[in-house]
Amino acid sequence: MKSTVIPKIALGVAVVALIAVIVAMFIPRSADGTAVAPPSILAQKQLTAVALEFANQRGATYSGTVTSGSDKINLDGVEVTASGDLRGTIKIGGESADIIGVNRQTYAMGSAGFWKAQLENPKMNYEAVAGGWAALDPATFPDLGLLLAPPALGLALGNDNSSLDMAAKGPATGLIGTPDERFTPAALPDIVEEDDGTLVAGGTLRSTVVDGTDTLATVVGPLDQPGGAVIDVDLTVESLEPGEIAGIYDAIDEQAATLAHIPAPYLNPNFDESGFRLSVAPAPCSPPVCEYIVTYVATTPGTSAPGSITIVGDMTLTLNDRPVGGTCTHTVVIPLNGRGDTRCAFNVPNEDGTLKGDVSYVFTAYLDQDPGVLTRALAANEHVSTAEPTGVWTPAGFKGSAGSRDYNLQVTGINSTYTYVVGGQTFDGRAADGTLLAAFGPGYSENIGSDGSLSSSWDGTDIMIAAAKAQTGAAGNSPVRWVFAESDAAAATVKTLEDAGVSGVEVVTVPAV
Repeated sequence: MKSTVIPKIALGVAVVALIAVIVAMFIPRSADGTAVAPPSILAQKQLTAVALEFANQRGATYSGTVTSGSDKINLDGVEVTASGDLRGTIKIGGESADIIGVNRQTYAMGSAGFWKAQLENPKMNYEAVAGGWAALDPATFPDLGLLLAPPALGLALGNDNSSLDMAAKGPATGLIGTPDERFTPAALPDIVEEDDGTLVAGGTLRSTVVDGTDTLATVVGPLDQPGGAVIDVDLTVESLEPGEIAGIYDAIDEQAATLAHIPAPYLNPNFDESGFRLSVAPAPCSPPVCEYIVTYVATTPGTSAPGSITIVGDMTLTLNDRPVGGTCTHTVVIPLNGRGDTRCAFNVPNEDGTLKGDVSYVFTAYLDQDPGVLTRALAANEHVSTAEPTGVWTPAGFKGSAGSRDYNLQVTGINSTYTYVVGGQTFDGRAADGTLLAAFGPGYSENIGSDGSLSSSWDGTDIMIAAAKAQTGAAGNSPVRWVFAESDAAAATVKTLEDAGVSGVEVVTVPAV
């Protein structure tokens, strides 16, 4: 067992029937002694039924708008699977593009005008990107797959950060005594049903259903995102059938070879160290031929991923301020963080004067990935989105600290008020490929002992060991992954589990955003 660091990007032992508990806590009595549930509890019960029905869908089609900051994205029949993979059409600022998405990366096929509307870089070769698939910037373009996968959207309908009083804590549940312990709510939720049947959570997130059913029809309002960001949606929703899910994966799989070497126009390499020199420097050139070496040096901030840059350049000369020798057009391919040379020879007049050179260029940056790895990921994701689920989404208490709640959302895409229950054991969520997830936010580092493992004097150590044993025993053939915000806590947990003879848990680090 080893701890793995992954660049940026609960566990109760028994299932708690939380909604029943909440209802029991808040049911008043009528004058004749008959129990009467408060309207907010009745509304929450209905909204929970809607949320769970939608969370268990294999996929859904969305039309409407998604607004992130000042950017409004129009969705036209965007299909999203339970694993968060997608295809469809979007429009931004009047420019349309087809999109596909896999493993939390979205790709678009649009015109040069579409890409110019997304990016303002005079050195970008927009024409080389136009008409083919290219990667959208994951730092600025919303992760539609994570946002709109049915489990993520369905379990966000409660708008928990606004509808629940997180300071009003009832009994603790889950990993009691750890930074990720949960609490049952001790106050009524801010959820109401309006006269027309619209369910409003936290005063801002509005959901409607198909008449007479618990089937979600529309969602309007803000959706919380990791790091405190908020995305506003105004969407109509329609569930997909398993056969339609297969069609999505067939369409994405057809592009696997293309996606293996894909333009990434949002990357902005720095070429400040580039330049040119005479090939026989420092000696002067010997007319009629002057040969120059053009060197391109790129540093690409924000990525250590494999990839390359294709540069199309033109070098020209002037002698005494008049053009000579024509134009040397060249194409050079260099690593994203690397260098490359080309040679340009010019015929120049044999006369005295000042010889000056100039190089202009445009570039296209590409990211590379193994097509076999991509194909296998698509197969795993399709299986999760079409096969019978291994577990069931279940209401749970909220995690006690804002940091742990936000990290839970970052890692799983799901609010901490729900867990995924498999074999009677709770997990914080499920990855696109079916891996069962547990999210461990900030606060574990302070419980590391002098030997580098979790401290034996900390009550949470035995609780963590017991949870690992219970989860691996219940998971069956599904992998189990524990995700930590703190690398030292991850390493300490690996040592603790190894010392306890517990295997079958992959422990990784994903820094909190």
